[in-house]
Amino acid sequence: MYITYESTQWAKDPSDPIRIGQFVLPPGRMPETLPKPDFMPSKLIRTSDMKVVSGTQVNEGYCAFSYAWSQSGDILVDPRTGKKNRFDQGKHKLIRPTASKQHPGNVEEYVRFETIIQQICRDFNIKYVWYDALCIDHNNLEEKHQDIGQMHRIYYNAYCVVALVPEFCIKVKSSRERKRLSQQDETADTYCRFLDALDEIPTAAWSKRLWTLTEAIQSQNLIYVGQNVHVFSDQEVPGVKHISQVKQRFARWNVGTMLFYAHKRTSTSDHDRVFAMANLFPDLMKHISIDYDQPFEDLMIQFYSLLAKKCITILFFGSHKKYKGKATIYQNAHDDDHNNEAIEDYDATSNDNKSDTISIRDD
Repeated sequence: MYITYESTQWAKDPSDPIRIGQFVLPPGRMPETLPKPDFMPSKLIRTSDMKVVSGTQVNEGYCAFSYAWSQSGDILVDPRTGKKNRFDQGKHKLIRPTASKQHPGNVEEYVRFETIIQQICRDFNIKYVWYDALCIDHNNLEEKHQDIGQMHRIYYNAYCVVALVPEFCIKVKSSRERKRLSQQDETADTYCRFLDALDEIPTAAWSKRLWTLTEAIQSQNLIYVGQNVHVFSDQEVPGVKHISQVKQRFARWNVGTMLFYAHKRTSTSDHDRVFAMANLFPDLMKHISIDYDQPFEDLMIQFYSLLAKKCITILFFGSHKKYKGKATIYQNAHDDDHNNEAIEDYDATSNDNKSDTISIRDD
């Protein structure tokens, strides 16, 4: 699948809580130089030329990308091995303003996925980024397994995580329709269209992948970047309970609740399902064997045995019929209802069960 990205983006106006405006550059949320964390990935992408550089040679912080793999190009299955591979034929559409002041307007061009990422980084002043397709050498199994084992550290230490959600899009009225509205009515109408656009996030491809769940939980801050609109996860939006307080909400959940959400997500392979879930529990990662050739059943037994020792609520996330259609990490006021149905005599938050709390970081 191919996506469209428009460089001129709608965003919340920092000077007016209910005004959504169009900005050639996002209103200043990103510092000129990102603070460098204690941990740095082994590889990063220098966005000025999209070259791979050593993380140890970078003297400032970085951001990381989170996206649905299926939206990065054509996904084809190898008939011999059954494995899925991505083929990018350069059909992603990039729309950006012309450089000419005499002839203002937009230029459309078809590009590869990496060019979309580069343009987003330019727009948001991101100088270094971690992006799996370029930062992980999939032909080097030792390197690949090492990076998968520390995915939680990569996303936790990123200054922010860019969640690419192309379905997140404001449907703009024609100039003729806008002329019929007063300035006040147009402001209110645009804001309503912004709220409608936010409603696309829960059903987007990004919200259905298991790796993106892990990446969101481990992130310090998220930027949802859509086709023509973006919003920061910590921004207050009147009319919406929360955009995405993912980290705060998951930090108080037990293992059963975490699995409730993880089991609703999809992954490219069965092994990836376990590795993505294991990255939700950093203290368990050192006991997990990162090897795609090992029998999947053995890997599952190993992982769930470790989880059961960590928290008995692994037994209480319920059958599929109990949580079918209920699990979203976005704007859900009843996050824990499913647990109340499944657990009658066990209180996972009581003082007697303090060992059941979740750690979502690697100390």
